[in-house]
Amino acid sequence: MIPVALVPVAVMGPATGQAWAAAAGPAMLVAALYLGAFGLFTLGMRHASAAQAGVIYCLEPVVAIGAAALWLGERLSAIQYVGAALVVAGVALEIAARAFPVRLRSGE
Repeated sequence: MIPVALVPVAVMGPATGQAWAAAAGPAMLVAALYLGAFGLFTLGMRHASAAQAGVIYCLEPVVAIGAAALWLGERLSAIQYVGAALVVAGVALEIAARAFPVRLRSGE
């Protein structure tokens, strides 16, 4: 958040009040987007059980590297793709296990 807000200061020079005033707008926008997204995420977690929240939190790094690849042009290595696929597969297995529980017969 801070590096984005300080771009105008770096371009215009840190000694001027005009540079700090130019940084105020982007800083408030970034802060509002971050706090809004975090607030919505937290609100959603209030309606999930601890087990569901744990599974959802497992996807956070996958979403982060996906966003970095899409918006920042980051190049992902093969091991990152494999790791993301394993996390998504694990989450899918957990969801499937909850949706279709295995029932054992009483004699087994």
